[in-house]
Amino acid sequence: MRIVIDTNLIFSLLVSKNEKILRIIFDDRFYIASTNHLIVELFKHKERIARYSRLTESEILELLLKILENVEIVPYRSIPQVFRERAFSILKSCDIKDVPFLALSFAIEAKLWTGDRKLKKCLDRQGIEICISVEELVRLQDS
Repeated sequence: MRIVIDTNLIFSLLVSKNEKILRIIFDDRFYIASTNHLIVELFKHKERIARYSRLTESEILELLLKILENVEIVPYRSIPQVFRERAFSILKSCDIKDVPFLALSFAIEAKLWTGDRKLKKCLDRQGIEICISVEELVRLQDS
């Protein structure tokens, strides 16, 4: 299964070392991708990650490196324009910071793995059933 992971899940993983998320990321049955925006967003919040995780900078970087070894990072500019425009038109009234993740989901025909309820509600209101949750992925792992 193809999955695009949103920043909030990586943030959560760095802060809490959520075992369910870790199991999914390291499961070879899933192809997991994200855009380079993931790295930028994590960098913007590095102080919060350090404060809440109570890990040293080197511990955070070591964990992030392990995670990113299992996530293909796709440059936003390599996503075809048609998918970027479609994602923007859908999210312009909600939260445009999620455009890269939705655009990549469209481009590689993947589920969008997010914990962002606002994003999920926005997509649901428009009839776009593309999101997948941690719980749904755990059920797929266990079946």
